[in-house]
Amino acid sequence: MKVILITGDDSEKVSLRIKKLIDSAKEKSYIISKISDSPTKIDNELRADDLFLNKKFILIEKLSLLSNKDLDSINKNLTHDNLVLCVITENAVPASKIKYFGKDLKIESYTLPKIIWKFLDSLKSKNAKNAMDLLNEVVKVEPVELVFHLLSQRFIQLYLAKTKPSELKLQSWQIVRLQSQAEGFSENDIKAMVEKLSELDVEAKTGKGDLRSLLDFFIATQLE
Repeated sequence: MKVILITGDDSEKVSLRIKKLIDSAKEKSYIISKISDSPTKIDNELRADDLFLNKKFILIEKLSLLSNKDLDSINKNLTHDNLVLCVITENAVPASKIKYFGKDLKIESYTLPKIIWKFLDSLKSKNAKNAMDLLNEVVKVEPVELVFHLLSQRFIQLYLAKTKPSELKLQSWQIVRLQSQAEGFSENDIKAMVEKLSELDVEAKTGKGDLRSLLDFFIATQLE
């Protein structure tokens, strides 16, 4: 079995890498199986009767889906040459789990620069200047399209943190941080900003505005 562990918080690069792996597997006539929310299915896939007859590519979209029983099953099936297992996780993987994946484990990491997280955390009320300074640094290392996407995603998270925190699939400490960041805004403020970002996205995609200029305008007017 070939095991690929993909880690990191750069969701765009992770998605591109996964697509490339799946496309390659399809070209080689692998059967593709994606597991995103059913831990019991993992063991079923590994025990399938056709495992010896067909080549399989199994994508596990969350490392947290793997129980100790699943890890044992993976470890016992490492000798199958016609099986590729790809596991995704944002967080660092403890050595206690890595040992189950065998000595031929391949780890790929796609991590966003720390400056991006500093910028996203700066998106607070009355913090326009600091956010703008950080934006100037961020766009030197990452495309403005990615920055806009992450900024939009952050305001959606802030809205949910303020209105429906249970819908955020994050750790409790992450939700607390988002709630703290959202304190300077009212629920209506954040809702209006999410809607504004959607409008700016349309403007950029239809050529009615430069995305960087639109970002500058948004920060200057919404975080003043």
